[in-house]
Order: sequence, then C-alpha cells, then structure tokens
Amino acid sequence: TLYGLRVAVVTHCYECSMASLNLLRSVLAQNLRPGSPQTAEFHKLCRNFADILMPLVAAHLEALFGAAARLDVDGIVASMVPDLIEDIQPVEAEPVVAEHAAALPDTEPAATELGVEQSPAEIGVPAAEAP
Repeated sequence: TLYGLRVAVVTHCYECSMASLNLLRSVLAQNLRPGSPQTAEFHKLCRNFADILMPLVAAHLEALFGAAARLDVDGIVASMVPDLIEDIQPVEAEPVVAEHAAALPDTEPAATELGVEQSPAEIGVPAAEAP
C-alpha cells in the first residue's frame, strides 16, 4: 500500500535534499567569485531552496502520507547556515491587497462562446456522488 512506502519516501527525500546541499556547497567553493552577479543569483537560489522548495516537498509528503510523514525542513535549512544562506528567516504569506482581491476570479457558471450560461450538468461535469 501507499503508507508502506512512507518511511522509504521520506528518507529518500531527506537524503536527496542533503545531497543537493552538498552539491550547492561544491559549486559555491569552486566556481563563484565573491561579489559577482552569479554569486548574488546563487544566493537567491539557495534562499528559494530553503523558503520555497523544501516546504513544498514537505507539504506534498504530508498530503500524500498524512501528518506522520514529516520531513525535517528546519534541520535541512539550519544546515544551510551560514555558508549557503545568511540566516533563517521565517516565511510569511503576503496579504491579499484589496485591489488584487477584486481581480481574483469568482466561481461563476460556465459560459459558452455566445455568452449563454450553462449549468455544470449541461457542460458534462458529473454530479458529486453521495456517500
């Protein structure tokens, strides 16, 4: 079953993450000159790895396997300090600004090319099955 793979998948994701950090460290040590534009981009890449990719992987593991599948994101990010990222910064969600909220699509009935509204059943969307 899927849950039988949980430990192996989480372990593999953790090991891949740590191997990725070792690769990033080797690139930093060999190819980048301090103060160059490439170094600035590299540090942005490392910040995105810590702030975006690792939480995304952890969220996917939790969605697949439940709360028991915990990837040690804090440990991975902490191992990046101070050589790959300067410090650990908490990621905060940006609030939706009122002017942008008005531009977000609302759920509306589907419309044909002629502008005639149709119900979900008319456009072939199956009804939800009752339990």
